Amino acid sequence: MAVTVILVIALPEGKLGSGVVLGIIVAAPLLLYLIASGDVAEVSGPGGLVAKFKADARAPVDTSAEIEALELVAKLALPDPLQRSRQFRPGAPIALTLRLGDPTSSYDRDAIQIYISALIKVDPELTVIFITVDGVFKASTDGHSVISIVNNDHYGGELEQAIKDGDIPKIETLLTISKKTVEKAESNATALKKMIDAGVKSLVAVDPIGRPVGVVRRDRIVAKLVASLAA
Repeated sequence: MAVTVILVIALPEGKLGSGVVLGIIVAAPLLLYLIASGDVAEVSGPGGLVAKFKADARAPVDTSAEIEALELVAKLALPDPLQRSRQFRPGAPIALTLRLGDPTSSYDRDAIQIYISALIKVDPELTVIFITVDGVFKASTDGHSVISIVNNDHYGGELEQAIKDGDIPKIETLLTISKKTVEKAESNATALKKMIDAGVKSLVAVDPIGRPVGVVRRDRIVAKLVASLAA
């Protein structure tokens, strides 16, 4: 059965009160989910705010992100890992790729720990992407989860070996990973529905071949919707 959502926003003196902002932040993901699933028959609200909300919900996702390959970082042999991270665009999502089953890679727990720790200082929601030797997406997780494993004497060694072996099933026993992706042409609503279904806060955007081209964050989509309602 279709659902009708009535969006009521109070705007005293043209400004959003804190309670209203909180309500919008809580409601936006649910509204997007309903729009994406086709369960919304109508969304009603003041003036052009809802029209802009719906337009933004159906707009293509923002896939902009800084994608860093650990091979490149390691080859730079920077004395200060933060030196490289300072070159990223402020506020841009950051992702670090780890190539699976590559006999030429020089991955070790120390390198992974050092560079993920440095990148997390720039982007606390750092995404770690596991790719094939050909650069095709296989899975993703968050940087903090990887750090917690590599710092463990036993499981850290198992993760290092699993990466070298290209053993995704083994990695899946050590980390909570996502195999879901989003394409650049997909809408904010579709991306959010995928994130809700998968129980994740971000998804990797891929090209037609399956190579990572960016990262889509749930919080950034919600922020965009909140901004469209407050405009």
